[in-house]
Amino acid sequence: PPDNLEEARSVRSIMAAAVGAVVTSASLRIGARVKRGPDWKWGGQDGQGEGVILGAFCDGWAWVKWDRSGETNSYRVGQGGAHDLMLVAAKTEGVSCPQGHELVPFAQSPGRRF
Repeated sequence: PPDNLEEARSVRSIMAAAVGAVVTSASLRIGARVKRGPDWKWGGQDGQGEGVILGAFCDGWAWVKWDRSGETNSYRVGQGGAHDLMLVAAKTEGVSCPQGHELVPFAQSPGRRF
């Protein structure tokens, strides 16, 4: 959490500016709320709704669980120049993974472990 009011305002400002932007490997945050982005090619996997980022891989993919469909799958966040996700809201608490999967922050992920 931010140490002071000025830092908190700065963090909120950065998050607000990012809402509606495509998710990239640099901007990816576990727990962020997302929806399908400009390069989406995965049919109805998202149930045409929002989801939450559960984890990430170092090769430009993110692991997402969709609210409406209940599906979990990986999506491009820069892989091959494609961006399947857009940020709806930045949120980093209350994240849980499907049974048998582990939450792996992008910077620490050595590869696909899901």
